[in-house]
Amino acid sequence: MNHTGQSRRSFLKSSLAMSGTIPLIAGLAQAETKQAGKPLMAYVGTFSSPLQDVLDTQVDLPPGNGRGIHLFQIDRKTGAMTPAGIQRMGTSPSCLAVNAAGTRLYSTNETDRVGNEKHG
Repeated sequence: MNHTGQSRRSFLKSSLAMSGTIPLIAGLAQAETKQAGKPLMAYVGTFSSPLQDVLDTQVDLPPGNGRGIHLFQIDRKTGAMTPAGIQRMGTSPSCLAVNAAGTRLYSTNETDRVGNEKHG
């Protein structure tokens, strides 16, 4: 006699689905626990070098105020960002990328001059 209104077949399907979900959830929780001990960092590229010839479509106020790549530590619970340093650069790191292993930071730099010549 079926007291729950659920067939044996649907019970077995549900049980099988749950048995596959539990290891997945446990694995995600374990990965999150491993990451919780490591600092979460944010890198922010800024316009560092004053532009010599500012176009109508550009804003550089105050000129070259960014100073390079800024590093922040992020609180995983609150999302608060705490300044953790600056990698000073003479040119503006306008695009940043981290490699898949998380061991290298790449930067493309934006400038309107190379040497004394206008190339930007």
